[in-house]
Amino acid sequence: MKRASNIDRFAVIIGAMKCGTTSLFRYLCQHPQVVGSSHKELNYFANDDNWARGNTWYEEHFDFDPARHRVGLEASTHYTKQPMYPNAAERMAQVDASFKLVYLVRDPIARIESHLTHGVFKGWLGERKHIKDHPHVLAVSRYAYQLDAFLEHFPADDILVVSLSELKQRPRAVVDRVLAHIGLEADFELNTDSQHNSSREKTVDRGLWRVLSKTGPLGQALPTGVRRFLGEGVERQVLSPDERAFVARELADDMQRLRDEHGVDTDAWFADVEA
Repeated sequence: MKRASNIDRFAVIIGAMKCGTTSLFRYLCQHPQVVGSSHKELNYFANDDNWARGNTWYEEHFDFDPARHRVGLEASTHYTKQPMYPNAAERMAQVDASFKLVYLVRDPIARIESHLTHGVFKGWLGERKHIKDHPHVLAVSRYAYQLDAFLEHFPADDILVVSLSELKQRPRAVVDRVLAHIGLEADFELNTDSQHNSSREKTVDRGLWRVLSKTGPLGQALPTGVRRFLGEGVERQVLSPDERAFVARELADDMQRLRDEHGVDTDAWFADVEA
């Protein structure tokens, strides 16, 4: 597919959902040669309707100045949500541009619990069932499996896997490593004073929204999950011991592959799970 404009280098944070993608996106956007997308998750390569709009639509979301910028950055977690969104990697490979990919991972159980809590907030989760009955949520934590689709279209050197724990503990070191991966110098001042998290952002002005949500048509228009969050707060979803054991069994082979093929230290992830 022909390039639409003069952006010929992209860095894409491809996931995983609830693994610190917002923090990393905002850290990298502080670099003077990086231009972040107008909103973090464009979902261009995952969403069929967005893809149909073409590259011009995609690049319109980057305020790219060729005199200053070298890399366009976006972060869409739908790109690693196989099998729900199966075409992201193949479509990305069709674009006549250079792509460097970054994939964030974390303890799968913690990620799943955060994913479920997000589903309650958004209202799409429906009835909370055993995790085996939420296969899509489980699939997003199959990190090696999610990477397979991209390795079919991109060389391994184009994909950097980073753990959320490392990003939290050593943000500057991680940012420097990502910048080296995408071909930029780390000669800038980075502000890592605060972490960025979409769930935390939703609590801004919560008191005001609680009042508004209970008055007039606004309250009726809000999704059930949002009304519950504003009125009572969202209860954090916690996996039962049986669910934790199920997840550990289901993901054992994938975690082994993640360790062996991608060098991720997974030893502590299921250490406290009783078989």
